[in-house]
Amino acid sequence: MGSDWLETDDLRELPALRRTADQDRTKLVPAPPGGVAAVGPEDSSYRVFRARGERIECRAHNGKRWTSWSEVGSLDEEPVGLAASSIGSGHVEVFALLPRGEVMHNWWREADGWQPEFPSLGRPFKEERVRRISAGSKGKEHQEVFVEAESGEVGHIWWNRGWRRSRDSATGLGNGWWRFPVGLFSQSTEDPISTGKTMPEEGLEPPTTRIMILP
Repeated sequence: MGSDWLETDDLRELPALRRTADQDRTKLVPAPPGGVAAVGPEDSSYRVFRARGERIECRAHNGKRWTSWSEVGSLDEEPVGLAASSIGSGHVEVFALLPRGEVMHNWWREADGWQPEFPSLGRPFKEERVRRISAGSKGKEHQEVFVEAESGEVGHIWWNRGWRRSRDSATGLGNGWWRFPVGLFSQSTEDPISTGKTMPEEGLEPPTTRIMILP
């Protein structure tokens, strides 16, 4: 019919929204494996990623048309979520959250294409089950990845000419990822960007961030 939408015939009820009788009625069934993510780098093709089993695929739009799906690489198990980001023109990165809680990533650069394998960024929550992953960037050479555990706790790690890892047990999760405080909410209208506050250097305590986690 001339639509740009793809493969929608098998869409059905989202399992993540179904409740089960043998679970606490306030909890949701975990989302099934798989995932989709998209990113639009500056001066580069817009890209969308999808998981097909253990295989991660990518499709790009050059401003005129979409390319065919192509394989980025394969993982050792099907992910439960995908995220994508970019640190500038000629760079794209995709992140895959595995059921065991490990975050894998692969990146594309215009000069040499995709990496041959998916390196690991570690497990933010060790033994705790994970639910979601997200990523974003705020300009050239800076991107950040967030992972939420079933408890609602959020861990994050960021790239700023290198992955910045926490070495402090009070502010970190003990494995290089930083810890967000849980269940806090601030009504402050102060914008940390306009006030000149910056991200800490490696091994230093990150700025206090208050977020609200909804059940």
